[in-house]
Amino acid sequence: MDGSGSLSLLLPSKHVLDVSGVTENGTPVQVHWSASGILRKESGQPWAPSLRGVTLHLRHGYEPEEVGDMLAVAKAVEARIRMNPGGNVTSYQAGTQGQNMRAGSVPLFADERRTLQPYQLSWGV
Repeated sequence: MDGSGSLSLLLPSKHVLDVSGVTENGTPVQVHWSASGILRKESGQPWAPSLRGVTLHLRHGYEPEEVGDMLAVAKAVEARIRMNPGGNVTSYQAGTQGQNMRAGSVPLFADERRTLQPYQLSWGV
């Protein structure tokens, strides 16, 4: 990972389970980390602003039973893909929900985007 030059380094996860083997420019570093993806040195010193200067082992993610809402969105999108396998339909309306799209695309409905928002990284992308 790139060093941030600040006291905190933001890991590419919002559900961290374990962090180990952290090095900065090849030197082992003792750290504190949060489940939400914030990494800080125990020394209180800032991270060096080095590109690819930080390495670590990161265990993160969710068990399927923890993300039923996310799986429901994936299944709904899959169902829409199966309804339009050739990608030829470019708009449709279902009750109060409607969608215009490019040929071959399957955009998310507003409620699906809201459901997925808590899982979206807001940094490093």
